[in-house]
Amino acid sequence: MGCISKKYAGDYIDHCLGGTDEKPTNCFYTDAKKPFECSVIGECISLSSICDGEFQCSNGQDEMVCPWSHNRTEEQLYMFICKNGTGILRKKQCDGIIDCQPDAEDEWLCDLAYQKIKDYFHFIEEYPRLLRIDSPHQIIKSTFHQSIQLPADDFWEPSDDTRAEWYCNRGLIVTTRSSSIECLCPPSYYGQRCEYQSERILITLRIDTPASLNRHQNQQHVIRLLARLMINNRVVHHEDIFHMRSMKQLFYLNYPRPPPKQRGNWSVRFDAFTVNKFSVTFIASWLFDVSFSFLPFNRLVLHLTLEEHKVCTTFPCVHGNCRKYLNFPHYEYCLCDENWSGQYCNIFTPSPYAAGGKCFDGYRTPICICPLGRMGYDCHALFDPCNNNQCQNGGTCISLDSRLFIKYTCACRNRYYGTHCEFISAQVHISFSRGLLDYNHLLSTTVFAHFLSANNHTL
Repeated sequence: MGCISKKYAGDYIDHCLGGTDEKPTNCFYTDAKKPFECSVIGECISLSSICDGEFQCSNGQDEMVCPWSHNRTEEQLYMFICKNGTGILRKKQCDGIIDCQPDAEDEWLCDLAYQKIKDYFHFIEEYPRLLRIDSPHQIIKSTFHQSIQLPADDFWEPSDDTRAEWYCNRGLIVTTRSSSIECLCPPSYYGQRCEYQSERILITLRIDTPASLNRHQNQQHVIRLLARLMINNRVVHHEDIFHMRSMKQLFYLNYPRPPPKQRGNWSVRFDAFTVNKFSVTFIASWLFDVSFSFLPFNRLVLHLTLEEHKVCTTFPCVHGNCRKYLNFPHYEYCLCDENWSGQYCNIFTPSPYAAGGKCFDGYRTPICICPLGRMGYDCHALFDPCNNNQCQNGGTCISLDSRLFIKYTCACRNRYYGTHCEFISAQVHISFSRGLLDYNHLLSTTVFAHFLSANNHTL
């Protein structure tokens, strides 16, 4: 076993035993149960035929992988022989569990039986999965939402272009106007062929909104969060998301690429805004230090409670107002006015006209939080999934994030609920006869209401 340069992978020429550098092999397309390709044209064998002590390939390539297993005892004739001389049952070969130590020979070449499946990208962090299939005609379906039915034609089918399956690792091939090929990488990977992993922080976040702040998330408003990865108060990456009640949200913040990253005080700041179709209003902020920032991968798990921001007067803000972080009441900062930035809001930073949004100083370009129904660098691009409004019974359609699977929501009037406000809430009507009120005048000012909660098991 050895290594070759990555430039030889997917070049339509077999450089390795079994054609492992050209996955999927030509044999896989012919018969997925026999993916090992002998160098003799037309000879294909199954993985179970490799290292079994018998020459299935006419040139003996199937036994070249494990030369140590040629001299077998009678007890080992029907076993897989590890390099250390240990014999294991053949059914343990390619079972995903390493039984041969320390080099895992029993799992060598097993990826020949795995094939990449074309799938939908509901979110940017979802990648096509590696699934083992027994037949090239087998279709494996999966759905993200119960109401979605994905057609079988949209999944992977054998193709003559092996580059389309493996060239960009976990990314997608993009053909430019000049007909050249480039790779579109997911956020966690980079490089010409998405071959490098980004150093990053995984944020797991849940935010509770107390009843006192429900006015920020009513029929016309939603709460939007801006997360910024910073070093020494300088932003290097950011992400903005919509707050979904009672839901955990996961996303990445990437360190600058390529590594190593700069040494210093790394932190993550969260800002909450209330957003409607015409304006963006700041609510409050949190600040968290990144522990062990020298690690290539970090995790930050947070359960926050949204409250009104707390004002202060001790921090010298030139063009802004003094505020306190919700999780650090003794740590103050300046909330700068428009077109100003810096620790004390003393640096003039012209911001683009954001059509009602708010812009902040970013890494290379300003960061803008857009009103509902707008998107883009300066919020000038319109995004209106409410054109075909499906909200019923007088419900109000609210545009959400274009990156979300559900791109709009219906804010229902009183008495109605459901995805499209299609259901009527249960009601209890209470009335008193006129004669009862005349008989006892105390009932005209005092009413006792009893509400009973029933469930499916109530008799």
